Amino acid sequence: MGKFLIALAFIAIIITGCIKDKNSGGNLILNDTLIIKKGEVLFNYDKDISISLDSILNDSRCPLTYECIWAGNAELRFIFRVNKNYIVFKLNTTHFSSFITDTLIKCYRITLLGLSPYPRASEIISQEDYRAEILIKRE
Repeated sequence: MGKFLIALAFIAIIITGCIKDKNSGGNLILNDTLIIKKGEVLFNYDKDISISLDSILNDSRCPLTYECIWAGNAELRFIFRVNKNYIVFKLNTTHFSSFITDTLIKCYRITLLGLSPYPRASEIISQEDYRAEILIKRE
């Protein structure tokens, strides 16, 4: 009987662990502005898609109190999953020349709307403090 209870407790721990993992990310709602932080995963279980913000590769945006020749750019790397396919891609905050601010992956248009916080003079922003504002639409 003791071995049975231990096995039952072990199974309960595994099941609740799986449920927790499934709900640990946020909801990925299509056609809605989403906020995602580094390492977070947003899920849409109905469409079997997810997105995560892998990292901020660089942030050269002009600090708030400075006057710069150009506004600068931040480049972010995302991982988008459709079914069992993982696609790594980059988006930029600047709408200029070769900087890509949106992409189309398997009928999903992913657009970077913004990145916060905005740099301030002599402040270092840690990866964990960044929040990307994105929009995902099915085309």
